[in-house]
Amino acid sequence: MDQFMRINLERDINEITKLIKGYMTKTYIDELTREVSRCEDLCNNNRSKEVQLLEALTPFLPVEKRGLFEEVGKMLRYEQVADMILPKIAIPHQHDGMRQDSNEQFMQEIIIKVLLFKIMNTIEKR
Repeated sequence: MDQFMRINLERDINEITKLIKGYMTKTYIDELTREVSRCEDLCNNNRSKEVQLLEALTPFLPVEKRGLFEEVGKMLRYEQVADMILPKIAIPHQHDGMRQDSNEQFMQEIIIKVLLFKIMNTIEKR
């Protein structure tokens, strides 16, 4: 293979990740962090029935199984917060006067949720 045509996928993915992270931090992270904290407070005071059930069952589980239940509960809480925030920041479904492809919309929502989950995880570790 010609040395000019070599592709270093790992390097490129790492570089793309750094660019996206830098852009997102500079553009959105601070504002989203405040909104996530506000929504987390609301959700912690109004936990879903599923989260309440997991939390109620956890003390009755063997110690080695508790971590799994706690992680599932955390993911459900993250999902609840993300669902509250998503309508506020979701990308409009129209682009240049035409409806967006549902696959494209779905991908955008996944990217936003991944970003929100990362923010929530960071907040929780503080």
